[in-house]
Amino acid sequence: MRDDTMLSTAPNLELLRSFHMVAECGSISLAVEKNNVTRPTLSRHIQLLEDELGLALFRRTKKGLELTEKGSKVFYVLRKYLSNCN
Repeated sequence: MRDDTMLSTAPNLELLRSFHMVAECGSISLAVEKNNVTRPTLSRHIQLLEDELGLALFRRTKKGLELTEKGSKVFYVLRKYLSNCN
């Protein structure tokens, strides 16, 4: 799959921001601390984005969250787009 087709439909920007925060931090708890956002908000945004994309973006583990293979691809594409915005 080409990188530019992974996000062929534009998900809600807030959902993408939440996904990016959690993916960078590796846990919702750390993302909450670093970004002054509530845990329920982040959890809900991740769930909504996963539903919208029809993908599991994270694997829940005892140590926190790990990106799935598809989640890693979405994160890669999102970072690529964000870097082009700067």
